[in-house]
Amino acid sequence: MSNNAPFNLDLTNVNISPYLYVENKNRVRFDFDNINNFIINFIIDQFKNEELLNILYLSNVSVNESSQDSLNIATKEYLNLYKSSHLWKEKIINVIDDGDLIEYTFSEIKDVNISAVYDYYLYMKTTEAQDNYLYFYNKNFIININSDVLDIVTNNEKFIKNIKTSIISYDKYHE
Repeated sequence: MSNNAPFNLDLTNVNISPYLYVENKNRVRFDFDNINNFIINFIIDQFKNEELLNILYLSNVSVNESSQDSLNIATKEYLNLYKSSHLWKEKIINVIDDGDLIEYTFSEIKDVNISAVYDYYLYMKTTEAQDNYLYFYNKNFIININSDVLDIVTNNEKFIKNIKTSIISYDKYHE
């Protein structure tokens, strides 16, 4: 699970942000509030139609056997649309932190079309969505959308350069 992400980044490590672990030439960030239909459509259009992505998300957290669902009902409904028509699996990772046993349950939905990114953007934009630990990824790209930012990390420098030269409103503060 997630061993096929660019730069060998482990997306199941909840303590990292892929955006912060790569060079500027391999990343671009947009303030979520500044994204409009032109920007999201331009980004989606840069992908090849046959480009398939996986969705990796944190579905449950348990601390000392006390379980807490990490998804709200609307997010579950959104993801269930893809789970019902794509292969998916779960992986449990145990971590000891300050003497507490933390069990993270990650779910991964395989081979979704790039349109799933657009659908998730619309979901986040049109609902009072809570932030979810969720990534779209394949061997070339990692995309994270939350209520603060849209991050793209890729080993394709030309892809990033094209976005940065075409859309001037990307977040230059973190460059």
